[in-house]
Amino acid sequence: MLDATDEAAPGSVYVMALEDGAEYAGTGGLMSTAMRPRGFPGAVVHAGIRDIQQITKQQFPVFSQGVVPSTTVNDYRFAGKNIPVTRSAAQAGTRRTLTWN
Repeated sequence: MLDATDEAAPGSVYVMALEDGAEYAGTGGLMSTAMRPRGFPGAVVHAGIRDIQQITKQQFPVFSQGVVPSTTVNDYRFAGKNIPVTRSAAQAGTRRTLTWN
């Protein structure tokens, strides 16, 4: 995930989908701290998020399924970057607009 944020162009939106991830945080304070100075305007996470106070203080917009205390460390493996993501009626791919119904 760090490679994805390090290599993304400024203006990129971080999109992450976790299978059955509502109980896990897909991003948190450390990731938002890394994304903000790299020019990410925000993140869309099909999972929970953590460290909401830190994210709010940074004024970094994150759209998620909710706030959870748990992390994905040792529970999920990074599958790759620039992979089209489809969830319900939403689809995001590289250089595409994300629409969420």
